[in-house]
Amino acid sequence: MTKTFETKSLRVLKLAVCFVLLSFGLMATVPAQGAAPQNVTVSGVVADVNGEPIIGASVVQDGTLNGTVTDIDGRYTLTVPANSKIAFSFIGYVTQVLDVNGRTRINVTLNEDTVLLDDVVVVGFGTQTKANLTGAVSAVDSKILNDRPIRDLNQGLQGATPGLTVLYTSGRLGDEPTMNIRGTGSLSGGSPLVLVDGVQSSLSMVNPDDVESISVLKDAASASIYGSRAAFGVILITTKKGTEDQLKFDFTASVGFAMLGDMPTVADPEKFFRSAYENYRHYPDWTGAAPESWGRYYHINLPVVQEWKQKYASQINPLDLNMVYGRDFVTVTTPDYGTQTYFGRVWDPKKVLYADAALSQNYSLRMSGKLGNNSSVMASLGYNSKDGVYRYNPEKNARYNFTLNLNTKLAKWLTSDIRVMASRQDYSEPFNDVGGSS
Repeated sequence: MTKTFETKSLRVLKLAVCFVLLSFGLMATVPAQGAAPQNVTVSGVVADVNGEPIIGASVVQDGTLNGTVTDIDGRYTLTVPANSKIAFSFIGYVTQVLDVNGRTRINVTLNEDTVLLDDVVVVGFGTQTKANLTGAVSAVDSKILNDRPIRDLNQGLQGATPGLTVLYTSGRLGDEPTMNIRGTGSLSGGSPLVLVDGVQSSLSMVNPDDVESISVLKDAASASIYGSRAAFGVILITTKKGTEDQLKFDFTASVGFAMLGDMPTVADPEKFFRSAYENYRHYPDWTGAAPESWGRYYHINLPVVQEWKQKYASQINPLDLNMVYGRDFVTVTTPDYGTQTYFGRVWDPKKVLYADAALSQNYSLRMSGKLGNNSSVMASLGYNSKDGVYRYNPEKNARYNFTLNLNTKLAKWLTSDIRVMASRQDYSEPFNDVGGSS
């Protein structure tokens, strides 16, 4: 009886000990709720695809400011939470974000960002990728030109690339601006060389819708290709070519209006004559002579203007330029001042000289695509016009463009590339005493 009791007691004691040990084991393996994750120190090497270490690569805990950079051997050491992520990045390479997962050693290989390095830039001898480009060259995407309401490429390049200054010194339509690359290069002036598909031309002759790309060569290296004419830089323009797609037509049109800003108000003749006469009378050195202009005395002209305003001002179209004797001007004879013609009509110079708005138009029709099995074509017609602000005999500038790019594969080893560009500009202006009229 006693032996049986002792056996049962021993079994109960063993079960209690096992239960206690099991409880302590669970407490040791399961962390308490809300406890901070354990930190680990991660080290490794950051290299490129050729195994060369990358110096100065950024190694940062993802989403935080906790980070470091690689040393001269591409090595790094960083302490982070065991369940965090680390971002590895460097200029010109694709960023990688890796999970730590408690690891203490992570070696990374970064791949080159081919999207950036494979961008094509037009240079003197042809084209190069940005990865191989060493000269000072800026590329202007044609999308920038398409987003701007411009008449010619001169306007499109304003502010489009650093170092290029486009300055208009005249408000005359069709005038070429002054262009400088990296400031004034000579005391006698100078402008960059402009080449359109390899042929020297003018920016104002090119239809902006035909442009594929623009490259601006800024440094003296361009002179080794184009000679002394390129001492002030080179602007290379490449026009669009035919594609291998099915033949298609594109038509673009835009219409705009330009209006004058605020202009000074011209004094009313009645107020002018009255105030001028009173000012003469109060002048300290006044001798009693009546004020006049070109033999027409103010005190005589004043009642003529007052009569015209009372009788005819509300009846006459302000844009009617016909002058009628007895209505708009009269002859007055006085004993003291003789016979003279006096004008009573009051004009509004702003309405007479300037139009309400100046019209500008831009139209372009382009055909592009594949012709047969071996040819591709791009042909376009363009028309651009802009009117001046004068109401009568206004200034007007119109440009007509034709572009043809035809590429044909004659044989496996022979390709024909025909490019034709024609431009005509018609300009008319009011008569001026300095430059005459055209």
